[in-house]
Amino acid sequence: MRAYTLRLLMPLGIAMLLSSGAALSQFPEDALRLSMPGIGVGTRALGMGTAYTGIASDYSAIYWNPAGLAQLKYGEFMGAFTFPSVTDEGLFFGNTTSTTASGAHLGALGFAAPFPVKRGSFVVALGFHRDNSFVNGLGYEGFNPSYSYIQNSAPDGQPYGYDLTENLAYQLYLADLDTVNGVFISPIRDRVTQLAQVSESGGIDAWSIAGAMDLAYNFSFGVTLTYHAGSYTYDRRYTEEDRDQIYQTYP
Repeated sequence: MRAYTLRLLMPLGIAMLLSSGAALSQFPEDALRLSMPGIGVGTRALGMGTAYTGIASDYSAIYWNPAGLAQLKYGEFMGAFTFPSVTDEGLFFGNTTSTTASGAHLGALGFAAPFPVKRGSFVVALGFHRDNSFVNGLGYEGFNPSYSYIQNSAPDGQPYGYDLTENLAYQLYLADLDTVNGVFISPIRDRVTQLAQVSESGGIDAWSIAGAMDLAYNFSFGVTLTYHAGSYTYDRRYTEEDRDQIYQTYP
């Protein structure tokens, strides 16, 4: 009985591994998006660039150099509000379309507090910041004289499959079936106005806790622990219109 159970469980385990691997698949763009570094925290630090790493004398040291928190003599509170905006211009069949994507969110919020010690310093900091923003958008619009997306789903005169439940052209009555020959009838092949809008939103948020202390004269030690979490939403809308009334009747 034990041998039979093992033989039964092994194929089931392999099947579960294969199915979980497929569920976790991603595109190369997703890996690149998550690997993009954020701009950082603090207007002073951003203005100084990488030179701030050696100074790090305010709350933003939690991000740049946690050992610098040991220099704080008084408590600090920091907050920031972010309004990212992206404008894109798409050229399609000689027509230019401008698309603007924007969003408002809390950019950073945190505090740092020094604790009294007999010698040196001991500082603890806690905060949140938006590490990266995925706000983006693009679009295009133009008259296409030679192609309609309908032909991608239901090519005129080509054989059709038996399962048409997910065929948009057929479900929207933009294509018919020649049941005698087993092919699509889709006369809308070209001369349509095509519009597309793509929007992206979301971002990576970081919750950090840090501590720093003076271990010796001119020697400080600090550490930051950060938890990252976020979301990403991709929305694409595609439309075809008969603005010139070429197809007033069907077909």
